[in-house]
Amino acid sequence: MSQNYAGSIMGVRYGVIKNQFRFAGVDVARKFGFSNPYYAVENCCKVYTDINLSKCKKTIDLVGIVSLARNSESVPRDFIDALNNIVMEKSEEFQNYKAEVAIDEHPDFTNPSAAARAWDQQHELYNEAKNLVNELKEILGDGEQYKIVKKIPWLYDLFNENNKSLNSVIGNYLSKLSLNMGRRVKKCRAFGYSESDTRTMYHVDVIGRAYEELTYDTTKFSRYRKKYFVNYTK
Repeated sequence: MSQNYAGSIMGVRYGVIKNQFRFAGVDVARKFGFSNPYYAVENCCKVYTDINLSKCKKTIDLVGIVSLARNSESVPRDFIDALNNIVMEKSEEFQNYKAEVAIDEHPDFTNPSAAARAWDQQHELYNEAKNLVNELKEILGDGEQYKIVKKIPWLYDLFNENNKSLNSVIGNYLSKLSLNMGRRVKKCRAFGYSESDTRTMYHVDVIGRAYEELTYDTTKFSRYRKKYFVNYTK
């Protein structure tokens, strides 16, 4: 398995160095809309200078990308999706390689305990990478634990998406349900809204309860309903 890889994600230079993701900081800052990308990288991120990544001497890790995202008003969702795909792909490559070595009759481990620690460390690094990418998605209101109304997967199966007040109505309903269930709501700068705007995110448990209630009582919010809605299985 190669320990070093360099490529580009939608114009952002990146590398996988000993299973750690590194990115050209200035590329990320430009992608996130900073007018002075060099200043943004120096002030928002831990900067690494230990490698030269495709003629870029200042790199950042995924923690740095999260920091830039939290200070940016224009995080492009398509880039986050592409980044997520790369992280998942590299993680899968690592798992497959580990499985191949494990079934080798005579694995070449001069120090088995050291090798086991190395595997565990690499596994932990990839898990951390996946968690950080999910944190980026949560900034956009589409994380694994919290979502804005617009990102609820079954919303437009049940309701007419052309109704302009739908999101507000469902949001109020989810806020009350969150209170009843003892679940907090969170704010995010959701992708696709104005710079000064924020959106409320709701926990997936609350969203799941809402789906149960709304499919059981099909008269609730009837004026917003599709005449026939698709039966959605979570």
